[in-house]
Order: sequence, then structure tokens, then C-alpha cells
Amino acid sequence: MKTLLLLLLLSTPSIQAKSLVIELGEDSILQGRTEKIWIENSKLLTAEPAGNSIRLKAHNLGSTLIRQNNQLIKVSIVPMDSKKTFLDWQILSKKFVGLTVDFCNHVVCLKGKLYRFQDFKRIVELIEKNNSSLFLALQMDDPLRETVTRFIENHLRASGLTPLKINFSSPWTLNYNAAELATDYKIASQKMGVLATENKQKIEIADNVRVEIQVTEVKKDFGQTLGLKWPSQYQAQVIDGNFGIASSFQAMLNAQENQGQIKILATPNLLCRSGKEAEFFAGGEFPIKVLNFKFQDIIWKKYGIILKVKPTVDSSGQMSMQIESEVSSIDPSRTIDGIPGLHSHRVSSHFDLIESKTIALSGLLKNESSTSTDGLPFLSRLPVLGSLFSSKEFRENKTELVIFVTPKLMKNE
Repeated sequence: MKTLLLLLLLSTPSIQAKSLVIELGEDSILQGRTEKIWIENSKLLTAEPAGNSIRLKAHNLGSTLIRQNNQLIKVSIVPMDSKKTFLDWQILSKKFVGLTVDFCNHVVCLKGKLYRFQDFKRIVELIEKNNSSLFLALQMDDPLRETVTRFIENHLRASGLTPLKINFSSPWTLNYNAAELATDYKIASQKMGVLATENKQKIEIADNVRVEIQVTEVKKDFGQTLGLKWPSQYQAQVIDGNFGIASSFQAMLNAQENQGQIKILATPNLLCRSGKEAEFFAGGEFPIKVLNFKFQDIIWKKYGIILKVKPTVDSSGQMSMQIESEVSSIDPSRTIDGIPGLHSHRVSSHFDLIESKTIALSGLLKNESSTSTDGLPFLSRLPVLGSLFSSKEFRENKTELVIFVTPKLMKNE
């Protein structure tokens, strides 16, 4: 009967046992005369006499049962400086169904499955309100995970930091590589229940930008509805985002192409990192022989459309966009020693965008350039420009070459 009673006591510690929390490396004194003490897991905890008391020494994180005389005690060993957090969240975790406070990777963490975004926001509020050193190890379904990820990314941007990939492990972590920002990342991510750790590989992390380009032939009367003024020289301008019933700028272009107002010649997409350059080239090359002292060499000269973009994104998601554009065509009137000259328009522009906008580049190529195809029929076979030079409306000065550039910040996957 006594054996049965002892087994019942051991199997129901949450009901019968007292609770004791000790920080790792800390000693705790059990007061009162002790005739006998039993420790369930001696790898976590050991005991030694201390006068009329018992001194408990914590060696590893975890929980174990001890029995002092006839009293069961559940001892939880927590990381250093986290005793208050553990005790607070033993109570606070009861506000959420199925969530419990535990340990993972030497930190206090909240475990279980998260079902609602409102619960996540409430947990974040409680972490800040109680100044808790709590980290999350919660499981979620994919839709909720995407929502939580966007929320954390926005929080990092608001803190002046570039969002980094969140590893939803146990606990949630992100890896930073800039040592000078270590404290900033640790403070900002901890408010979200995310543990920030140093990336030992020192890989530079930067935002990625997708630059959508539409090379088009636009009727001048329709171009005026977009705000294009068809200047006598190059112009770069931001297009108003109101496209009527079209849900996007690309949808508007497709709709107007069906109506004959626009002809889309090419739609390349460029991917580049913040602060790096990407290039689009559509055209041809011709050889030029270069004579040196002891040998001769051949260099190839490009002509056609060359577009270089260099987006730079700050921590808040705002973008600085540098665009270098060049449109060149062969000019047979400037031929020297059989080598044709080039008629080129080369311009550099710079824009600061607080959100994704479409930039229109016009005035790069005049219709008189198309006369060069009369004596050089191979120009009509050039990528992109060939279709333009072959256009009767372009020859009659009814259309214009317009390049639309739309940079978009890519979210971390």
C-alpha cells in the first residue's frame, strides 16, 4: 500500500509537488531537517549537507523531481538571468491554449502550436510589457507563418535594420553578419521572440530587387494620356499609378496592346542585389580591327539598346534607383575605312522612390534613325530595334520608343 501511494505521488507531480526554480550555476538551500533526500536525475542536480539544511547545486538545464522526507518538489533549472522570465511565463502561458514554457538551446522558450495571428501579437505585447527574455519555439501552419514573417520583417525595417531570413526552429532564430549591428539585431529580434545569432560564414546579406522592363513602341496620342510630353530630347519621369480598371501597370500595357495603342517589343526582368548593377542589352556587335606595335587585335562594338540599373534599398524599404540608358544605331554617313559610325543617345538618371513606381524613359531614339535601315537592311533583323525600325508608324513619326522600368523589392522567402 505504501509503495502504491509513493508511485501515485511520483506520477502526479503537477498536483502534489511543490515548485522550485534555480538558475544554472546557482545554489539553492532547502531549509528544515532532512532525514533522507531522493533526486530523480542526478545529472541535472546534486545535493550536499549544509549544516541543518541541504544545498542543491544545478549543473544542467531541465526539470527533475526530488523528494525531501515525504515532500515532492519539482525543480526547474533555467538559464542564468532568466528566472524571472520563467516564473512570469509559467503564469502567462496559461492565457494561451496548448502553450507551455520550457527550455531550448540554453534559453527560456515558449512551445506549442500557434493557431491565430492575434495570439502572436498578444505574446509579443506581453514580452515587451514584462521585459521578458523569452524566445518562441512555436509551430504554425504555412499561411500563419507567412503573416508572422511579414510582421517581423516590418518590425526590423521600422528598427532601421535589413530583414533577414527567419529560421522557425527551436527557438526561432535569425543570423546576422554585421558585427557593428549585433546589438541592434539582438534587441529588435528579441522583442519578437526571435534569437539573433552571428553568422560565422560572414556572408553579406542585402535586399534583392526585381527590375521589370518593358521596351515598347507607343503611339504619341496615347502616350500623352500617360503624361508623356514627347520632348525634343531625352526625358525620364515617374508614371502615375492610376491605371483605371487595370490591376497593374503590366495589365494596362497588355490591354492597350490589344487595342493597338502600344506594341510591346521586349519584357526582360533583371534580378540584382541592393547596391549592385544589372544590365539589359538587345542589339548587335560589329568588329573593329585595332593595330598595335607588334600585333593586331579585334574589338567588338555594341549597338542597340543598353540599359544599366543600380537599385539601392535602405533598411526601411525605400529605394534609390540609378538608370543609365543608351540607344545607338549604325550611321553609314560616318563610315571611315569601312567601319560605320554610331548614332547614340546616352543618358543617366537618378530617382528616389518610397514605394514601387514605374519610370518611363522616352526621347532616346528619333524617327530619323530609322532611315539608316534603307541602306542596311540587316538592321531590321536586330532584336527589339529591328521591329521598331520596320514600323511604318515609327517612320512616319507617329510612334516613339518608350522604355518602362519598374523596380520591386523582393521579399525574403
